Amino acid sequence: MATDFSSLQAAITALTTQVTATTTVEGSAIALINGFAAAVTTAVTAALTADAAANATTITAAQNAIASATSQFVSSGASLGAAVVANTPSA
Repeated sequence: MATDFSSLQAAITALTTQVTATTTVEGSAIALINGFAAAVTTAVTAALTADAAANATTITAAQNAIASATSQFVSSGASLGAAVVANTPSA
């Protein structure tokens, strides 16, 4: 009597597909989080540098660096949220 392994194979294929999707999303999230750290470091460095030699131009430059990092976070957060939603199977 032959054994039908098609259901088992289908389950393995589905699991493999989900693992690949999950690790891809996780890798993107890690890159995003690492980018956050770099952006914060850059913005804080610019702010501290501006404070050390404060004048209207350097303060504006620091504010712009912080605003730019904030904007990147908002955009990246939206992208990450969309990726999580897109790669989360419905119940």
